Amino acid sequence: MVQLTSDTQLPDAIRFHASLGFVALHERMKLRSEPVSAPGSGAGAAP
Repeated sequence: MVQLTSDTQLPDAIRFHASLGFVALHERMKLRSEPVSAPGSGAGAAP
């Protein structure tokens, strides 16, 4: 089995992969988070 991911904002790429026989089975979801700094270690912390 071969799997790939393709950006949903690139419909030409999706059509190309479909023409090769790939089938879209599901959509992947992501949650981006910002790094959390420890209290007192961020900008503006007292020396």
